[in-house]
Parts: sequence; C-alpha cells; structure tokens
Amino acid sequence: QQKIENYLDKAKTTIEKKQEMLNEIKNSLPTNSTLKQKMDIIKENLRQQNATTTATSPINQ
Repeated sequence: QQKIENYLDKAKTTIEKKQEMLNEIKNSLPTNSTLKQKMDIIKENLRQQNATTTATSPINQ
C-alpha cells in the first residue's frame, strides 16, 4: 500500500512539472501568432531544452 502511494506521489509530481513546463511555453507564445508560428516556437524551445539536457548529462562530460 505504501509503495503504491509513493509511486502515485512521484507520478503526480512528474505530471505537475510537465504541466508547469507546458504553461511556461504557452505563456511565452505571442498571442496573435498563427498556429504554425506557435509550433515553430515550441519545436525550437524543445530543441534547446534537449540540447541543454544532453550537454549537462554525465555521459557527455
């Protein structure tokens, strides 16, 4: 029972973090931009995040 509760807490935390990230991206988008422009901005944002994650991972040190 306790293990299940711990697992659910971790899953909830992960979901909340992802929701926060999505909200940050959403809030940074220009309000009157087209869907394509928004998609391009999001793709670039994710690409930069992945580049940062890759650069700081222990494997690449």
